[in-house]
Amino acid sequence: MKCEADESGDRGEDYQDPFIAEGLSHLPPSSDSDNPQPTTARSTRRRGTLAAAKKKRESLKRRWFRHQERRRNRENLMDSDADDENL
Repeated sequence: MKCEADESGDRGEDYQDPFIAEGLSHLPPSSDSDNPQPTTARSTRRRGTLAAAKKKRESLKRRWFRHQERRRNRENLMDSDADDENL
């Protein structure tokens, strides 16, 4: 903010940035829905890689949940054995 104030002070208050004044109207209008991009080998490969990564993530999550469940079962079993010994 201070830099902007310093810059505007150097040029005067009536200064307008030419880029802002021009805007983006010089660019041709484009619509992605009107001009769909052709499918390239790279985008197909990227989708395949993404699908493989998602599949791997789901596999790892399943393994992690199974591990947690087994660990809980083991802890519960050890707790119940300890309770039996105390009786």
